[in-house]
Order: sequence, then structure tokens, then C-alpha cells
Amino acid sequence: MKHTLLFFAFFLSHSGLLFSQATCSNPLQVELCPSVMLTGQTNAGMGDDAPSACNVPGEDVVYELHAPNGAEEIFISVTNASSSLTLSMEQQTCNGALCDSRMVSPGNSSLSFRVNSTNFYYIWVDAAATVTYTIAFGGDTGSVFVSIPNTQGNLQLEGSGCTAHRFAVNKPFLQVTYNSAFQAMPMTLAPLFVPGVMCITTYFKNTTGIEGIRIFSFNFNSAGYASVTPVQAAIPGSYNSGNWLVSGTGGNLTYKFVDDAGLGKGDFGTTPNTCLAYTFCFNLVPLSNDPALTDVDVEALSDGFGVGFSGIVRGGCCPSSYANCINTGGGSPASATHGFAFGFDDPGALPVSLLSFEARPSGNKVIIRWSTASETNNDYFTIEKSVNLSDWTIVSKVKGAGNASTLSSYETTDDHPFPGISYYRLRQTDFDGSSWISTAIAVEFVKKKNIDVYPNPAWGFLTVNIQEGRQVSYQLLNAVGESVSVPVSVFAEKSELIVSAFHPGIYFLIIREADDIIYKEKIAIAE
Repeated sequence: MKHTLLFFAFFLSHSGLLFSQATCSNPLQVELCPSVMLTGQTNAGMGDDAPSACNVPGEDVVYELHAPNGAEEIFISVTNASSSLTLSMEQQTCNGALCDSRMVSPGNSSLSFRVNSTNFYYIWVDAAATVTYTIAFGGDTGSVFVSIPNTQGNLQLEGSGCTAHRFAVNKPFLQVTYNSAFQAMPMTLAPLFVPGVMCITTYFKNTTGIEGIRIFSFNFNSAGYASVTPVQAAIPGSYNSGNWLVSGTGGNLTYKFVDDAGLGKGDFGTTPNTCLAYTFCFNLVPLSNDPALTDVDVEALSDGFGVGFSGIVRGGCCPSSYANCINTGGGSPASATHGFAFGFDDPGALPVSLLSFEARPSGNKVIIRWSTASETNNDYFTIEKSVNLSDWTIVSKVKGAGNASTLSSYETTDDHPFPGISYYRLRQTDFDGSSWISTAIAVEFVKKKNIDVYPNPAWGFLTVNIQEGRQVSYQLLNAVGESVSVPVSVFAEKSELIVSAFHPGIYFLIIREADDIIYKEKIAIAE
């Protein structure tokens, strides 16, 4: 019988019809989650039988919500209301003496009601005159503590045993050749002013996790080098399926790894390795052998894969037009890209000891956070962003701590992020005007295009709200880029991906419309 009533409610929601009721004996029954939206609703032809404690003279409509145990809040969105109405809620009994009533103005409104974990709720829509509207229901149905282990591992520059030809004592992770001859600082680039080939090899290791290197950037000092070009514009990956592709001009060149699975994974798989060697070669003309002029700045960015998650997460569903209604507590898994930077001829001690620097998408914004262990004569920080690592624009300026020997934490927001992959860096400026620049970090931002995916972390199922009529396909990939089969139930503007049988961990949801990726997000699946 229950399934029959649910089917009938579903039919009514899509037909625009609503049967008349005279008493509480025949309310329209709906489930709290997944969210239900009823269109073409009206009080025309209904009786005037709302409880006296909350009755408005005139015809009214009553809905019976079935809520699971643990519900703490009910969310209701009313859209396209033709005139004012009163929306009242009773718990457990249909026409008792207590009502929680709210006035709703014409147009669109979103409301929330705190509840006491009972299983039945009655919603009255009451108006003195005939009113038409669309109504949708959702709820915060409970909480769970989610703990997903961090599998990033110990990605770091490798400092021993990888090469006998070290560039410098303080750079055991670096090897440089010029015309196949191993170099050490200070270098001997001969003959000068004649084209040659320089190859730069950097060694990393990750023996316990899956995080790998995705981006290398090289900045050649124009006073020491001329005519710098890559020997190869595309280099196959050494540890993952894909290619390193070069971009940039002049002495500023960047290699980015594009993995075949399209996940944003770097050139590293899951096999522990203590000597991850990355080699890039460049045609160039040496102009000097002065270490101050032959400096090359090298930056490497990780892919951020394997980040863990721990926290209390709310469960439930949001009604239409009431996105992000649930406070997820612990939040979504954050991006955790790591940066590594060095120069052939590194400068001395920096005025700021930077502990962390991260940027991650949040809704339609990017949140940037950083912290310092100490600061000396630090006037302010400037957050800059770029789409090509060459042209930079200012996001914001943040006042520094001046002089500090304790932990200082900072946060700012980019309200207008670039679509796709962009880069953020931190510029620190002293009181005397001198400055230094941090390693850039990569952020992939996909504007959600009216798509809501929740909950994240997910357990049991993952709900996707999407505009009705759009023809989309879903793909779920595990942390190593393998496509995993996931059952999908589609109804109206919503799809449910059943993930109850999946192992806990990090997955990647990709939604396509035709051949275009319109949504991409890292999803945590909990036990």
C-alpha cells in the first residue's frame, strides 16, 4: 500500500493534480528523503479544516511527511506562489493544539523547522484566497562521524642514493647535464654563445602513498641563457599512463602531466618508489658561467591525491531551490596539493617561514589559506592568480604580522575564480618594499552549472540534482583511475547513485552532457 501511495504522489507531482481532502484522513503523503517536489499545487476546492490553533479562514492543503528516525530539521521551499499564504507544521498528530506557523510571501521562499525526531509531520498550506504554488520538501536526517584514512603518503624530494652525480651538496635530489656532461655548481658551460642541450633531473620518493608530481616549472635567468626551448614538447609518463605537455615561452616553461584517465593524477602510480626520476631537456645558448647569472628556478607541484577526511557529517537531502541547506559539519575533503621549489643558486634565509599554503574550491569560490611559523619585518601578503604561470593578477592583499615567532594563520577568498585549472601564489612584501614569491599551487575549478551533488562524504547513496530534460551520463572512478560500475536510479530532476557496496575511500565523479564534462568532483565514500 505504501508503494502505491508513493507512486500516486509521484504521479500527482508530475501531472499538476492534487486530490481534495476534507479532513486529516486523506492528506497527501510524501517521503522526506529523497526530496520530493510537487508542482501545480493549489488550495482551490479544499476544505477549511486546518487545526484551530493555526487555521486561516479559507481553503487549505495538508501534506503528511514520513521522516526517518534521527531527523532534526525539515526544509521546505515554496516557489512561484501566486499570493501570500501561511505554512504551518504539526508533529505526530494532524490536528492537535500546537502549530509552528510561518508567513510566506508571493514568489519564492525557503523555510526550516526544527523537529524532535518523530516519524510523522503534517504541513498545512493555508490561504484566505485561492493560491497556486510549487512546494518541495527535504530534511536533515541525522549525523555520522566519518573517518577516511589519508593515503597521500610521504611524497618528498629524495636526498640519498639516487645519483652519484649530485649538482650540489645541499641538493642531492638534483642532477644536471650539459651536452651529456654532468655538471656541479659552479657549472662549466662550454663553449659559451654556442647552442647546446641542458637536461635537468629531479628525484622524488613516495614509499607509503599515492600522491605524485603533476607539474614542473622552469624559470631560466635571461642574463645567463638565451634561446631556451624544450627539446620535446610531449614526454610519455614514466610511472603513469599519460604525457607531459609543455607550455610557456622564452625562459619560462612549464610541463604538466595529462593522465590518460582524465583524473588530474600526476606521473606516479601506486607502487612505492624511492627514486622517482623526472628528466626534462632544453635547447639553449649559455651566456655565462657566473652562478648568479646561470640560476634556474625549479618548481614542482603534486597532484594532491590521497587526502583523508575526518569529521561529523550531516545526512539528508535538500529541497529544490534550497541548495546547501544542510550543515555538513566536517565539510568536503579538501585539496591538499604540495609544492616543492629550489634554485640552482638559492638565496639566503627568507623573511617568512611558510608552513603551509593551500587553495581549494568551495561552492563557486576558491578559499586560500596559509600559515607561518615566524615572520620578520613582514608588511603584507598578496595573493596572485594565473592561468598560464606567466601573467598574474591580484586576488587580495592581507596584512602580515610584522615580527612574530609563533604560529600565524591567514585566510582569504577568490570570489571570481577562473574556470578550469588555474594557479595561485603568495607574494610576501617587507616594510622596505622587498618581496619574495612562494611556489604556485594548482586549483581546478568547475562551475557547477545548477548541479547539486550531496552528501559528500556519501554513504549508501549519492544524490545528483540536475535540471530536468538534460541528457547526462555519469562516470565514477576510483583513486587509481579505474572506472567502477555504479547503479543509477533516475527520476524527475534527480538521480541517485547507489554506492553502498563500494569500499570506503576517495572517488571521482564525472558528469558529461554529450562530449562535454559539466561537473567533476572528488567524492569521499564512508562506511
